[in-house]
Parts: sequence; C-alpha cells; structure tokens
Amino acid sequence: MLGQYIKTIEVDQLWHGGKHIKLEFQLGVNVLSGMNGMGKSTIISYIAKGLHTLNIGKSLEPYGVHIDIFPKGATSIKYNFVKSFDGPLMSVSQLEAITDPNVKTYLDWKLYKLLTNENFIDNIQWDKFCNLIDHLFSDTGKVIDRKNNQLHFFRDGDIIIPYMLSAGEKNLLIILLNVLLENQEPCVLLLDEPEICLHIDWQQQLLEHIRTLNPNAQIILSTHSPAIVMNGWLDTITEITETYV
Repeated sequence: MLGQYIKTIEVDQLWHGGKHIKLEFQLGVNVLSGMNGMGKSTIISYIAKGLHTLNIGKSLEPYGVHIDIFPKGATSIKYNFVKSFDGPLMSVSQLEAITDPNVKTYLDWKLYKLLTNENFIDNIQWDKFCNLIDHLFSDTGKVIDRKNNQLHFFRDGDIIIPYMLSAGEKNLLIILLNVLLENQEPCVLLLDEPEICLHIDWQQQLLEHIRTLNPNAQIILSTHSPAIVMNGWLDTITEITETYV
C-alpha cells in the first residue's frame, strides 16, 4: 500500500554519539530552521534515506530511523529529494551517461535527467508550468518556446537552452520541474536549502508556486532564509536547537 505523507520521524542518533530527535509534521508545509550545525540538512538526509530504505522493502530499525506514515501500514511512499548545491561533475558514471556536451555542472546534470524524462511536456499541468516560469523570468525577457518539444526559451529572437541559464534560474527550474512531474499526486517533497542562488522575490514566492503546481505535496525543507516564510508560512517553522537530546 502506498503512503501519502509522513506523520513523524524519530532518529536515534542524529550525529554519531548523541542527539536523539523526534519531529511531527503537518500535511502541508514544514520548515526546519536553525543555526548552522544544528542538523537541519542531516534530518532531511535521514528522511530521504529512511524513505528509500522503506521503498525497497527493508526495515528502518537497523538504521536508527523511525518513520510513521499515513495511512498506517503503508509499505512505500512517493517522494522527491532535491538538493540545491552546485559544483563540477565528478562521478564517472554521470559523465559516461551524458550525451549532451552542454552538461558541465551538477545542476546541469539534474536538469539533464529531468529534461530527458519523456513525460514532462505531456504533463496536464504543462501550460500552468509554462505560464509560471514565463512570469518568474519576465524581468530578463525570457519566455518558453511553446512550439518546441524540448524546453527552450526565447529572448529577443535568440534561442536559449536551459544549460545557458544562471545558477538561480536552473535551481528554480529543477525544483518546479520535480513538482510538475508529481502530476498533482500525494508526494513528500524534501528540499535542502532551496533558497540557494534564488533572488529574494523568488524565495518569498517559492512555497506558493510549489503548492500551485501540486497542492497535494507535503513539503519538508531546511532553510536559513527568513524570506521563505514571509508570505504567511511562519506557523510552519520548527526551530532545530540544542534542546533536542
């Protein structure tokens, strides 16, 4: 049976040697905040590891991770884990799998995997996605070429491929393409510091745009940015502090 969302997570040892933690999650948006080193990104990684382990039919107990899923008794759950960090491609397997010479960084690689998914343009939300991206990119004059069977942009008559975009534009596309491919189905969306490279206006609008594309997504994210919660999301914050023992 497929689960719909996470109710709680409990980690025996967030770090080696200590810091037991248990968190309860809302069905909609959940924001993990706190100072550097408090374990926000580690918690997100533990959730992703726990869900992966659950989905391949293994027990979570040996890993010290305990996840309660709704409905009770679910044996797997649909989820996406999106990291926003960029850097050069280092993995030999990644380099060997790429057939496009424009793919040069980790963000490019993540875009490449999404854009070679045959379902993204056929998605019923495609027009809504295009309208949203056109609005977000309007200040730089970029619009999506709706007649192309690939994701390309026009600006002043020139064609711009996604790998030519800025890091912030690539990051935003990666997040929203992942949401688009969820097809509005119940899904856990894990975001580790999604604000990286994003303009403050995009940070403020991010949660609203994700919810527009998939109102059935349970969002769990870690952040340092107060802009993420400015537009009415203050009550979704869980402050990760040393009070967890």
